[in-house]
Amino acid sequence: MSSSMLQNNKNYPHSLQNRDNQKYKSPPKNHKKTLQVKSITTDNNFINQESFSYQKHTSDKKFMLISKEIGYFNKITKFVCSDDKSLLFFDSFGQQLHLSISEAKQRDDLFLLYPNAFPTNNQSIMLSKNGTYFGKEINSKEEIKLDFEFGFDIGKQILNIKSYNSYSKTPLIDIINGAEIENHFWPDKKLVTNSNPDFCLGILLGYFDGIFKKFKTHNQKSPSKYQNNKLNLYLHQKDNIYTITTILNMFSAKYQIINLKNPLIFEEIHKDAILDKYIDIKLPNHWKYLIINIIKNHNDIFSSLSFDITKLFKNYEILMVKDKFKKLGSKEFGEKIKNDPKSFDSVFTKDILAGKYFMLSINDISFIETEEYSHIWDLVMPREDATNYSLAFTPLLKNSDGDILSGSAIFGVEALKDLESFSPVSIDWYRNLNDGNVLNYIKDDALLGLYTATKYLD
Repeated sequence: MSSSMLQNNKNYPHSLQNRDNQKYKSPPKNHKKTLQVKSITTDNNFINQESFSYQKHTSDKKFMLISKEIGYFNKITKFVCSDDKSLLFFDSFGQQLHLSISEAKQRDDLFLLYPNAFPTNNQSIMLSKNGTYFGKEINSKEEIKLDFEFGFDIGKQILNIKSYNSYSKTPLIDIINGAEIENHFWPDKKLVTNSNPDFCLGILLGYFDGIFKKFKTHNQKSPSKYQNNKLNLYLHQKDNIYTITTILNMFSAKYQIINLKNPLIFEEIHKDAILDKYIDIKLPNHWKYLIINIIKNHNDIFSSLSFDITKLFKNYEILMVKDKFKKLGSKEFGEKIKNDPKSFDSVFTKDILAGKYFMLSINDISFIETEEYSHIWDLVMPREDATNYSLAFTPLLKNSDGDILSGSAIFGVEALKDLESFSPVSIDWYRNLNDGNVLNYIKDDALLGLYTATKYLD
């Protein structure tokens, strides 16, 4: 209904604010919130866009995604999608396919597109802490600069604050400490999830370098089945694995944590100096460029590292070669692109090499039917040529008018503020023109359909 039609209607209450009971003093609160997401157009151009709204639906058949190639897809995270066209699949030639998971499971030539993006890129953060911590009153607030060197120092400190170390905590350590156990330290999760890749890489390298140097684990023998071509990064039994895995998820890493049958005990240090597990990590190759840039400014740190950092990265990549996806080893790729660079001349390969995303073979994913979640949520996207989207840590999800569940963390300070007024149900209010009472509720998907059908009209 146009504004002119409303103005010419004699029965319309021109000033609802002036009604005696003041019931309509202010318009109803709009709960609709939007999210910035990654999408791909029908002609395979990777874009950024903003969701239109959320819709609640039910689904009879749902699957949990489990994958060793993406550490985030595990039974603890419980990433669940409905069966009906919830994931956007690609065939070996890069063609988008709208298939159910049940249909896709019958094939071995399909891929998922996984955006390779860090959720935040904040160079500093304001942290405050008030209360009693470890018997000490703290009332502190400080803006903290987040760079690689500071992250590296934090990684080292995780090992230093233990009962077997004489270490005097500083006010800064008190502020950034997220531990709830006395004489322990690990960074506050708000610090990690609202940071940047340089800072988080520093934490990883600082921690594992400290492990190697303090406990000299590079001289220890590992179980034989894990020795070949693997870098065994050890974990202390009392350290918070959540911090490490959160960072790895933000890097879209492949990882596996292995419990040692025979923990490494260093009684000469302390009775609690025990390494009881190690982790095998493989980062997407895009992050090699991050390290190259950091080395330029911190060559002293990298030259003294106690382990080979190149082993942190995958030794292969799925690329489009002559219009078909193929899994190539690093050495094979180097030879092929040198001898025949034109064979890699595709939108997919350019975007993959630029670090925008990587392709995940369906053969590396297990789809386990589950009864988890009674209802699901779907995002409504505004562009007709890009109705798909990716949230933090997720592959591209195919908007199918409500057949998608994607439970995923939303990172960032601004996101936390938005959540204070967030409601997944977005309602537009339509009033009776005679008395001003609410006449009907129209959901956003109906509004979007109405807009699409009438947008050509004057």
